[in-house]
Amino acid sequence: MAAALRQFVRAQGKQLGMVSIDIPLISNLTVLQNIALIKEYHSRISRKQVENHVLAYLEKMNLPHIADKRNPALTHEERFCALVLRAVMVEENIVVIDRPFSIMPNFKDSRYITNTLRTVNDLLHKCHIFDYIWHQDRYGEGWA
Repeated sequence: MAAALRQFVRAQGKQLGMVSIDIPLISNLTVLQNIALIKEYHSRISRKQVENHVLAYLEKMNLPHIADKRNPALTHEERFCALVLRAVMVEENIVVIDRPFSIMPNFKDSRYITNTLRTVNDLLHKCHIFDYIWHQDRYGEGWA
C-alpha cells in the first residue's frame, strides 16, 4: 500500500491535499493559521478574508472552538477535521486521506469520515482514501 500511495501522491502535483498522520499540522500555529496558510499562499485573498472563510467552515463543522488551539491540544476527531479542512483549501484539490483510522484509532466505521466530507463537499473536488485491505469492513457498502 505504501508504494501505491507514494506513486499516486507523486502524480497529483500541486493539487494534492494530503490528510495523513505523517503530515501533521504545524505545531507552532493554531488550527486557524494552519488552514488559512494554504489559501493565503495560493491566492491573492487577504488574511482576514481567508480567516473568515476558515471560521465559517469550522462553524459548519461545529468546531469553532478549535480555531485557536494548537495540534497537541486537539482530540483525534478535531485533528482529522482540521486536516481535511486544510486539504480542501488547495485549489482544484485532489484530497488523499491516508489511513484515516490511524488518525482516529477509536473509530470502528467510516461514518465520521463520510459526515466530515459531506460538510466540506462544496470545496472538495476529488477524494481518494488509502487504507489497509483489512479495514474494508469499516467502510461498508458503496466504498471502493
